[in-house]
Amino acid sequence: MNSFYKCRVSVKGMLFRNSKFLILKRKSTEKEKDGLWELPGGMVDYEEAPNDAIAREVFEETSIEVTSSRPIYVFNINRSDGKIVGIVYMLEFAFDEVVLSDEHVEYMWVSRDDLSDYQFVGDLKDELIDYFRKEK
Repeated sequence: MNSFYKCRVSVKGMLFRNSKFLILKRKSTEKEKDGLWELPGGMVDYEEAPNDAIAREVFEETSIEVTSSRPIYVFNINRSDGKIVGIVYMLEFAFDEVVLSDEHVEYMWVSRDDLSDYQFVGDLKDELIDYFRKEK
């Protein structure tokens, strides 16, 4: 048995403004998650701290500057090529305007009651519903 197991770390951010949080719509191409909605974020680079990665990813995808981050929950995705462990952060930020990268085509500020109106990547909708249920 191979003792090496591939595991990557992903970071996602919850940015709230006026009781709504930011979601991004991926550009439509041929990939399975394209055209679906997600939270801002991405993969942690080698030798990068997760707190630094979430600030970098949010800025790259939205031009929003993160001023503070606090982990709020962890998720994992088992794939045939390894595992992804994800950290979701509650973010404070300096807001000017959202300027999307070329990975996304649209953004929305949505409330928890709006979740059913959107198709999300993977199990994100269920994870968000579960998070908000626990936060009541």
